[in-house]
Amino acid sequence: MREHIFFYAAVLENKGIPTFRNRLQAALLRGLDKQIDMDGINRDMNKEILVQFLASAIAGMIEWWITHSMPYSEAEVVEQLWALMERNQMVPQPLDQ
Repeated sequence: MREHIFFYAAVLENKGIPTFRNRLQAALLRGLDKQIDMDGINRDMNKEILVQFLASAIAGMIEWWITHSMPYSEAEVVEQLWALMERNQMVPQPLDQ
């Protein structure tokens, strides 16, 4: 993302937020729908609502990160997002846990 930050910043600042966010969220929805573990803590949740919530949260975080001049490194953002996704059973847990 850092390589294309000027593009993303321009899109977000020039009223392109809805288009950018809609496309980002659509990609997240597709990925989450395939990846999310509906067992464990998610077993009593409505999958569609859960996926919508999580995709919105991730898209909003990425939008915030870009519009606030990337206050944290890409590595830190990815690490934090991955930890949150593991915590919420959105991705498989590491085998050593």
